[in-house]
Amino acid sequence: DADYSQIELRLLAHISGDEHMQAAFMSGEDIHRVTASQVFNTPLSEVTSLQRSRAKAVNFGIVYGISEFSLAEDIGVSRYEAKEGVTIVYGSMYGHTEVLAEKMARALTLKGVKDIRMHNLSYSDISDVLRDVFDVKGLVIATPTYNGALFPKVEAFLQAVASRGLEKRVVARLGESTWAGVGTRKIDEYLAKMKLTVVSDAIEVKQNRMADIDETLDAIAADLVAAM
Repeated sequence: DADYSQIELRLLAHISGDEHMQAAFMSGEDIHRVTASQVFNTPLSEVTSLQRSRAKAVNFGIVYGISEFSLAEDIGVSRYEAKEGVTIVYGSMYGHTEVLAEKMARALTLKGVKDIRMHNLSYSDISDVLRDVFDVKGLVIATPTYNGALFPKVEAFLQAVASRGLEKRVVARLGESTWAGVGTRKIDEYLAKMKLTVVSDAIEVKQNRMADIDETLDAIAADLVAAM
């Protein structure tokens, strides 16, 4: 007699060529326990009933095209859960804000952050930027003041993350200006409408004081890491 148990997953293993799934079926292992072991990074012998149940939802969710929202609800996790790490996004007209962003990256490195992703919004594709922002827990936004307002590329980025419902991230704000800086104040107007954790007071650095801010950035980095 033919065994049609979990036929959809057996077909998926065959069509996709997934060696782990094929090996599990060939050896007679419980495919849901195997998936749970991989998803939750748990030895197979220590997989709990709850983990197996969640892995089962993952397996059949993939087969039937379940949405990220429904899958997150079924397995009891947030779709906003993210990895340890920080994305630094910045706009720069004359290179000063880029220097500020690089100094922030060094401060975070000294605090033990290993995954740091940087995007100059004038050049990075917005899809790449958003992927990284949603992938990790920390976010630093750095902007120059542009004609008494927010740098256009930074504003476009903030509109993009706001429209996509970014939440449960830890955010720091950095500004750079020649005279009166208003960039971070404009950033805060956007952040106030999102469910994010904002750390430290925003700073507005004058171009001629860039060499004097290492200690301040060190404190912001410490606050960001502590809140993640």
